Amino acid sequence: MFDGSSLKARTGLEVECFEMLEMVQRSERLDSAAVEKVIRDMETNWQFEKKAQAQTLEKAARYFLAVRDISAERGYDAVSLIDVDGMKKLLEYPPAPIFMLLGEQLGVCTIPENDTLGAATQLMVKFASGQIAPYFEFYELFEDRMLMGVPDFVPSEAVEGGVKVLPTAFGGFAEGILNVSKVKTGKVTLSRLTAAGDRYSLHMITAEAVTPRSWEEAGWQPPAPQLPSLEIVPDIPVEEFARKVLSQHYILAYGDITGELKDLCNLLGIGMY
Repeated sequence: MFDGSSLKARTGLEVECFEMLEMVQRSERLDSAAVEKVIRDMETNWQFEKKAQAQTLEKAARYFLAVRDISAERGYDAVSLIDVDGMKKLLEYPPAPIFMLLGEQLGVCTIPENDTLGAATQLMVKFASGQIAPYFEFYELFEDRMLMGVPDFVPSEAVEGGVKVLPTAFGGFAEGILNVSKVKTGKVTLSRLTAAGDRYSLHMITAEAVTPRSWEEAGWQPPAPQLPSLEIVPDIPVEEFARKVLSQHYILAYGDITGELKDLCNLLGIGMY
């Protein structure tokens, strides 16, 4: 949920919605040569852990090209698609490869589930650091660290050792292309924008991101994939952070960029904690 008027007044960001039907209609009218080129790019640039079905690759290419054209025409800096109750439910296709290609080819920020304030956080981070910052979700809180990961994708700039993908199925959905890449470690900044009426605040901390232990998310076709993830050791006690957490989605940037974010918040009149 978000308030478009106050978000634009405070940050200058304008949110525009487009219907999934527009994406589907555009995908059906595409030139086959353009679709084949995207498929070749995927097969060349990504390491497939097993062969994907031809229709899986074609759907990824067609939906990506449709969203790419919409984004280019309208000048989008960030894109979100409804995942579980949208593409998976209605089209039986997980949108992970669309997000991956948008980041690689257009340099836009991407986040699932129409998380508007998450996308706004990404754009603040990109303005402050130049990074296409990935979103991460909380999977477990330990005494001294947090297991954070994503069930679908990370932008390629956050990957260590090349983009690895796994064609697989989740629950009752058809085959999709899942990113199973290893994520870079090191000093990181976690942040999240929140709103109370027309008052906006940014929650941010610094932490050390380390290689995670082996784990799996329930629901995947066995053997379950090792999802892109990190163990986050915060520079403050986990309990202190958990008391203030704002969302299941936090935005991760590499390095300590809290100084830049504070300057940006001061310019925009956004509170900090």
